[in-house]
Amino acid sequence: MMTFFKYLLVFCSVLFIQSCSTKEKTDLLTIPVDVDRDTPLTLSDISEKVEAIELEVTDESLIQKPNRILYSSDFIIVQEAKSIMLFDNSGKFIRRIGSVGQGPAEFTSIADIAADFDSKRIYIFSGGVKLTCYDFEGNLIKVSPLGYYVRLYNVYLNYIDNKLLLLSESMITEGNRKTQCRLYGVDDNLLKSDSILVKSFDSNEIVYISNYQDYITKEGDNVYLYYFMLVPNNMVSDTLYLLNKNQLSPYLNIKFKNRGLSEGKKIIIIRNMFRSSRYVFAYYNHIPRQQFYFFCHDLKSGESFNMKDGLTDDIHTGKKVIFRPFDDDANKFYYLHTNMKADDLEEPNPTLYIGTLKSK
Repeated sequence: MMTFFKYLLVFCSVLFIQSCSTKEKTDLLTIPVDVDRDTPLTLSDISEKVEAIELEVTDESLIQKPNRILYSSDFIIVQEAKSIMLFDNSGKFIRRIGSVGQGPAEFTSIADIAADFDSKRIYIFSGGVKLTCYDFEGNLIKVSPLGYYVRLYNVYLNYIDNKLLLLSESMITEGNRKTQCRLYGVDDNLLKSDSILVKSFDSNEIVYISNYQDYITKEGDNVYLYYFMLVPNNMVSDTLYLLNKNQLSPYLNIKFKNRGLSEGKKIIIIRNMFRSSRYVFAYYNHIPRQQFYFFCHDLKSGESFNMKDGLTDDIHTGKKVIFRPFDDDANKFYYLHTNMKADDLEEPNPTLYIGTLKSK
């Protein structure tokens, strides 16, 4: 009798383990998107507050085409293709960081930047060949060995949890040409300390990352990664990953109604995906329609909103906006809008709007 109960206990344990294993495999959150819907949503529907900051215009701080904004309670950093401008938190211009040129402390173009606001350091990947560190006073701190990153392209930088991260694709020749995307850790000497393979595939053509950026974001204690691909064999990522202890785990994916290929061409391309404590966002374009959409899913209510050209800023501008998250806190976002006045003789700097999303 005891033997029977022993076997029964083992059998039930095996069933329990199998059910848990099955549950783990099916726990991936899937969010459906109906691309044929245009559901209106306003900024006040999802945000607690939105602050407007006027960025000072001087001869050195004229903003033309900003690529990225970094923000702390004390500083604002604006990055363009060939310039980095530092402002205080009220929008007053402080200085430019670095300069254009061929010297070791100069750059010909800027691929991306990251900032450690605690130690007041700015990291710049420039010209496809070097990684440079400056302090907020504009002093050069360190330069990576020339050519150390020469095989990398489409670099994206991020500073999260006191660590500099570098996401990039590279071409490797091992018989067939292979394209890899890796996430690197970068140490204090601006050298690669470790790496995670994000994607790898055979390819005879260059793969590129969208210029939308914001691929690594933090929400609470969790760090998420979305990797955009546009490759010849029509592979397109629809999955948001959780980054934990140098491992990537699928966290959620977005499934589009009627998504697929039309005459061998992609119908939908997801440019970016991220989540806050309450919302999941995706920015995508519908190729045949030549239309961009901003998608929002409310994890609390289960409602979804699919918006052409973005959601309506009913707080400040009255225009459609597609905001971007701050890397170190995806519950905060920003967007830019230029407010021309009737008596303006020249176009002013864009106004920076910084908002906080509603929480659970």
